Amino acid sequence: MSIAALIAFAALAPGAAPPTPGASPDGIAAPPAILARIGGKLVTTAELEENLERQFRAYVERREQAVRAGLWDARQEAAFAEVRERLGAEVRAALLRSALIEDMVEGSGYRPDETLIELRVAGAARKAGGLEALAREQGRSLAEIREELRRADLERRFWRAFVPPPPEPTPAQVREYYLANRRELRSPPLARLRLIRLPSGPDRQQAFERADDLRRELQYAPDRFPDRAREHSTHRESAERGGLLAAGPGAEAPDMVSLGAIPAPLAEAAARLRPGEVSGLVELADGFYLLKLEELRPGREYALAEVCERIADLLRRAAEERTFADWVDCYMHTAYVADGRGARADPRALVAQRGGTASP
Repeated sequence: MSIAALIAFAALAPGAAPPTPGASPDGIAAPPAILARIGGKLVTTAELEENLERQFRAYVERREQAVRAGLWDARQEAAFAEVRERLGAEVRAALLRSALIEDMVEGSGYRPDETLIELRVAGAARKAGGLEALAREQGRSLAEIREELRRADLERRFWRAFVPPPPEPTPAQVREYYLANRRELRSPPLARLRLIRLPSGPDRQQAFERADDLRRELQYAPDRFPDRAREHSTHRESAERGGLLAAGPGAEAPDMVSLGAIPAPLAEAAARLRPGEVSGLVELADGFYLLKLEELRPGREYALAEVCERIADLLRRAAEERTFADWVDCYMHTAYVADGRGARADPRALVAQRGGTASP
């Protein structure tokens, strides 16, 4: 049974239908509607909506940036309309998976090491410049960060204790995957690319108008791009080079950057240009961007030796997902009680039957 099927099973099992949300007759707010019960764990519709909105927000922001930059078309809009539905299924699957893991691991007597959690929070805070900076960087409260670390700790314990490791992919399997997908296994295009970044500042409209004036000038006179980059660009790494982006030391072509290594909206804008053209404005969180493409080299097919480790990792992760889905199928039919009724199987006995270890 796949995770999607697990969701359907949880939704249709007796007693798992969520109660109608709202207030009770005496004016007391009703508890959150229950999406599923997994052992002693509840997954509520409120959790689902909160997680979905947080993840969907990033898609909305990227769409708004692309629309402002003129990089959004009807095909992308049609695909965007399906994003929320697909993302909702993924978020439900993640919540159910997390609840199943927590219930099993905690049911076996394991509790996260709070001292270790605090050490990890402190280490991340040092890198970010403090606890408040860490919260801003991740866009979550410290309580949410700690809870995520606890869940990650439980998941590591779950994989070690309950799920038998799948076999390693064989060289023959790696080669078969390579031959079937070699056209998709290409290096990203390389571009000789110049860039100007203009800060948006507190007055976005005024900043946009200044940036748009520069866009009109440079689309009329592209040869002025290097001079204007030195005069106006706040992208310090390239401004002194006339806006020319560099791949860094050790690269085969130091003045060519991989389109896979720059932000996606910039890469999309560059890929639409012909050599010598200047882009429209591309707005990102840190300002407005203008690009000038000077040369574009298409990506090349990788040799098997170059991607064998990457393919092995893909096959390994796919095998882990299949193992997890098969294991969940067995657990659901043996030990999962959606409505809290009935006898519950001992996870340790079940693991022994499935070939895992006996305890976390």
